[in-house]
Amino acid sequence: MATRPSTVPYRPQVGDLVVYFREGHLDFWNSPARCQKLDAKLLPYIATPSLPVAVYGKVTGLEYKVGPPTFCTLKIQLLQEQAVDDLDAEEEHALTRRVIQVQYHDCEDVPDFIVLYSRYRASLRRSLAIGDQVSVLFDEDQAHPAEISGFRDIKPTSRSANVSRQLARNPWKSITVAWTLTEGSAERTEEMVSPWELVHDSNEELDELSPPLSRNLLTIVEELSDNPEFEWFVDNVDYVDAYPDYLLNIAYPMCLNTVRMRLESGFYRHEAAVLFDVELIQKNADLFNVPGTAVPLAAQELVSQFQQRMAAGGEQEVVSRKRKPVTPVVRRSTRRRLVQTNGESSDAQFVQSDNDEDDPEFDNDDDNDDDFEE
Repeated sequence: MATRPSTVPYRPQVGDLVVYFREGHLDFWNSPARCQKLDAKLLPYIATPSLPVAVYGKVTGLEYKVGPPTFCTLKIQLLQEQAVDDLDAEEEHALTRRVIQVQYHDCEDVPDFIVLYSRYRASLRRSLAIGDQVSVLFDEDQAHPAEISGFRDIKPTSRSANVSRQLARNPWKSITVAWTLTEGSAERTEEMVSPWELVHDSNEELDELSPPLSRNLLTIVEELSDNPEFEWFVDNVDYVDAYPDYLLNIAYPMCLNTVRMRLESGFYRHEAAVLFDVELIQKNADLFNVPGTAVPLAAQELVSQFQQRMAAGGEQEVVSRKRKPVTPVVRRSTRRRLVQTNGESSDAQFVQSDNDEDDPEFDNDDDNDDDFEE
């Protein structure tokens, strides 16, 4: 589980302003490496054939599902403006009621088809020309040297200033690069890449929390971690030895220490993303415990205190109550699959549940079928 920020692959967060590329999604869908559990009915370019090559929106919902591999369903609410020039002119980006849902995971040999808008915008501002020496980003921000050898549907004689403008018409895999020969390479190979896959200037705008806000949230998380009532949620469950079937049922483990590390490293881009992770702790606890028992109630209190402190700017004190010893209450249908721990209660968070209902937040929206203007 990532705790440090990276450009590649895209790791979605609630609040992200993104660009979705139809052609890239098609490549992803046709890849033999994609998760076979994905639902073809949710493909945006099937539901809305008039979808533009690039769609601008805001991530307003996120739900993880068990794979393999683990994937997520993104709820992307479309922006009113659907052109780069118009978006740059707007300080506040107005949202429409139109929503697309995208099932997504990092896929081998398929570049990101959902990209942060800030990165996409930076890629179009760069002047490019044949013969330019560039670096291309791969997973976990590994950069590989290459040389631009051509552009798709652009004449070689085009001026550098006009290239980026023409690339914006259909940017997916619009640049041909020749990889720099390394020791042992027999011949130079070429590959098609997209503008945002190139390394750009270091002064590119970054999406990140302000230092004061980050420090405030970190203080809240640390104080909640020190509360004995919430010790269940400080570390992730031991899914290697104690609960080997945990990852078969929980798609995305979360704990307070992961939130803390992400805040310390600058992983989060939005305050809403921090709250999402804290609420995910409660969702996982609810899924693995009988409703109304100690652990889900403690998780509910954890989220409540976090929200109150966050709304008050961290000024409120964390309420601490002495936690009584608790025996896990296991549902009869799952008792045989739960690894016993000699009556200890610290892992009661992870009692398995048969409840796998979809989140109503991701119900189909009647506005999804609205046509786009070409």
